[in-house]
Amino acid sequence: MPEPVVIVLLVVGGIIVVLFVIGLLSRKPEDALQARLAEYSMREVPATLEEIELSQPFRERVLAPLVGRAAGFMARLTPANSLASTQHKLDLAGNPNNWTPAEFFGIRAIATVVLGALIFLLLTITNAELPARLGMTAIFAVLGFLLPGLWLGGKIRSRKTNVIKALPDALDLLTICVEAGLGFDQAMQKVAEKWDNELS
Repeated sequence: MPEPVVIVLLVVGGIIVVLFVIGLLSRKPEDALQARLAEYSMREVPATLEEIELSQPFRERVLAPLVGRAAGFMARLTPANSLASTQHKLDLAGNPNNWTPAEFFGIRAIATVVLGALIFLLLTITNAELPARLGMTAIFAVLGFLLPGLWLGGKIRSRKTNVIKALPDALDLLTICVEAGLGFDQAMQKVAEKWDNELS
């Protein structure tokens, strides 16, 4: 039976790996036009197809297709009401990565498999007994399934807090604009121009 220190290290390591993958997938894409212009301005000779493919970030070359395949598989298995509920949660969170519900379930599936396999491999290397390996693998697979949901819940709470904080100032500006003679639509446009936050 592995020592408690080894188990704690495995737990922390697994969580770090899952959070790292979620972090890689959650980066905001840069403006496509600017990226393409920068690529063409720096290139001197025409690149081969292989060079173009290898110049793409790891996230776009490997992780995005993997998530796409898992999303397609999970979309076929997931009930429609669950997909609708997840879409609602993604909307509440502001859909920070422009994920579809199927992609979110695909990320959940990948996190489940990766975290479970990683723990099983690490416990096999440390020569843990088979029941301990299977039990810890099951626990970490469930944890891998739950982590993306916890992350999404945190995003929802964060966005809700930001909206509540921005609402009084937005209402004040809206009132001032309407009293100054602007129409409601124009006042709303002024509020949207003034701030770049969750509310606008």
